[in-house]
Amino acid sequence: MNTVSCTFNNGTNYTGEYYKTEDNLIYHGKGRMVCKNGDMYWGEWKNGERHGKGTYIWQDGEKYQGEFKDGKYHGQGTYTWPNEPKYVGQWRKGKFHGRGTITFTKDSEYKGKFKNGKMHGKGAYTWEGGRKKYIGKFKDGGICDKGIYIDLSKKLDREREIMEELYNRHIGIDFRKIRMEFFKSWSKDLF
Repeated sequence: MNTVSCTFNNGTNYTGEYYKTEDNLIYHGKGRMVCKNGDMYWGEWKNGERHGKGTYIWQDGEKYQGEFKDGKYHGQGTYTWPNEPKYVGQWRKGKFHGRGTITFTKDSEYKGKFKNGKMHGKGAYTWEGGRKKYIGKFKDGGICDKGIYIDLSKKLDREREIMEELYNRHIGIDFRKIRMEFFKSWSKDLF
């Protein structure tokens, strides 16, 4: 395999392995590409397409790290946006497809199946830092059955009321110990 380091007329720089046809240089093997706008890719190439394992970073901070096939995300990979969302999971033809987790914010995420870039199949959507959760089936990005809805915030509010009442009646009680015992008793029933 030959290696080269060159800059093309459009400002793209490529350093890595290649093969040459009569008219073209074809990326093939391991290499690094830096575009004029600042986008970067380093990883494996096949017949001029990103193919195999690699990392693509856009100049705005978005990043994909994982497997490629025929120039598209395909296989296992992680896509991170600069403003917090992140997807970790399976891809097919450039879209979320198969099992994965998308974290929208630090307080909300979806874990489950995807189809053609949308939540589709069995999954769990959690929000408010895990205090609320829906477990069930999704179709084309939306909820499609009754599923199970869990709202831990109501149990936490009731727990707080009981602890305040106990504390007011019995000065000197170990509030934290009772809180842990109470939490253990009702959390066993949930999981």
